[in-house]
Amino acid sequence: SHCSQHLIPKWLRLNDIVMNGKPVEAVNQEATGAEFFQKFVTDLFPMNYAAAQVLAKHVAVNGPAQVLDLAAGSGVWGIALAQSSPEVRVTAVDWPDVIPITRKTAARFGLAERFSYIEGDLETVDFGSNFTIATLGHILHSEGENRGRALLQKTFQALRSGGTIARASARRLDLSKSKKATKVCGTGGGGTAGTGGGNGGAGAAASTVFGSDSLKKTRTARKRLW
Repeated sequence: SHCSQHLIPKWLRLNDIVMNGKPVEAVNQEATGAEFFQKFVTDLFPMNYAAAQVLAKHVAVNGPAQVLDLAAGSGVWGIALAQSSPEVRVTAVDWPDVIPITRKTAARFGLAERFSYIEGDLETVDFGSNFTIATLGHILHSEGENRGRALLQKTFQALRSGGTIARASARRLDLSKSKKATKVCGTGGGGTAGTGGGNGGAGAAASTVFGSDSLKKTRTARKRLW
């Protein structure tokens, strides 16, 4: 499998990585990462599907909704949201070599007609606008501080008024130091709702869900998000 052939060997070089501060292979750039993620995202689907279903239940789509699934991979986050309501339409964004996996998975779940696709890099591609929900599933932590901030800002700009950003990551986003930042829902330690490792969560990821009205209040605190 991809995990045993590609991931475990890299973990065996952890000592070298810690000493030089560099990964065995940089995979957050399309030139070096497309082939890696083309194989990896299928393995990630079962690891994230339960958490994605909890997210879909939490946001409770009521009425027509446009979902922006960023770094979509297998499409797991958009698929779970689409399954929660027949009125959900999903726009999946990922590298050209990864999008065929997204298409295949959406079709397998009978959702092909409710998915559209944007091929390209998150940093340069046009997301569009007026989305109800945007998902950032396990991508911000690999982008680095500056790219992560820029991606979060760009995602926010793609939302309609009152829209929501849902983020899943192995790292928890701590807004506790900012009085102006409103944490709508976040788990990963002791939370009771969401998609993290809290009492009501599923999976090991920390998750934070922001409403865009709350994000408008956090512009001055944005630098503290990381």
